[in-house]
Amino acid sequence: MARRSMLVAALVSLGACSAPPGVPMGAGADPRDIPREIAVAGTTEEVERRVEAVMGRLGLTADGGARLHFTGAMPEPRRWAFCRTLHVGDGDRRRSVRPRGAVTDVTVEAMPTAEDVQMVRWDVRFVGRYRSPRNDGTIERPCRSFGVLETALVRALRG
Repeated sequence: MARRSMLVAALVSLGACSAPPGVPMGAGADPRDIPREIAVAGTTEEVERRVEAVMGRLGLTADGGARLHFTGAMPEPRRWAFCRTLHVGDGDRRRSVRPRGAVTDVTVEAMPTAEDVQMVRWDVRFVGRYRSPRNDGTIERPCRSFGVLETALVRALRG
């Protein structure tokens, strides 16, 4: 029995070490655990400045059309999301296609709930870009977040 529990403990610790570089341990284990909103002290303007500052540090730029909408490429050395390998039909055979980068799309909304308290909600989307094996364009598919960007946003808002 003790041998079995040692084996289970070893497998669990090996699994915890498999997170990509730059990803906090356990981040993204369950997408439902990634924060999507937080109550923040401060005026709407203060909160918006904090959001703009952290997004700039992360390399995302404000989209000219909407307030607090940011886009950019997911940095290659750091992985913020998991973009799975696609299996695409190419005539009579199927090919595995790995992503050739990913795009990050973040929308943040700050709403006053009380005097100097804002409810801040965000939607973070990662889209993997794949080259079609038939060379007829690009295939885009959603990627699963590891929670890295969301964690940085929460820290900046609380800090």
